[in-house]
Amino acid sequence: MKKTEIAKANNSCKSANYRAVVPRYIIDTAPKDAVVLDFGAGPKACHTKMMLEDGWDVTAYDFGENITETHDIDALSKTYDIVFASNVLNVQSSEEMLEETIKQMWDAVKKGGILVVNYAGSPRYISWSTKEMDEWLKKRFDNVERIRYNNYNLIWKIERLSYDS
Repeated sequence: MKKTEIAKANNSCKSANYRAVVPRYIIDTAPKDAVVLDFGAGPKACHTKMMLEDGWDVTAYDFGENITETHDIDALSKTYDIVFASNVLNVQSSEEMLEETIKQMWDAVKKGGILVVNYAGSPRYISWSTKEMDEWLKKRFDNVERIRYNNYNLIWKIERLSYDS
């Protein structure tokens, strides 16, 4: 990834939102003994901290200027039952950056695990529609499930089956 792309993604960080849909979905549906990666946790890693306080085994990961003492810079050398990315896909500056980011996330998912992502409406650095993102994800993964969470928010749950490479 280019330094300018990393800086642009870092600058998109929203203020702490403890009601963000992706971590809420994990908290509401996942087994609490799951090992979780908060990919693109942001400089405050608020979702990671919230989940840690609630007893989850969760690790914060980010890059560039967003890295603090809360983040594990070696997080991508491990694998997790669940990798989630809240408001990450929408701040990728190019399809190449998106490809690299989704590959990093996927490589961190254990066989039998899941990746959970959303595609926030704003900002969107790649000006794809939600439908275009849905099609892009379905071209890359076999087990993509669109979920309407809280009757409003769309998230994707992508299962890594035990026989997936």
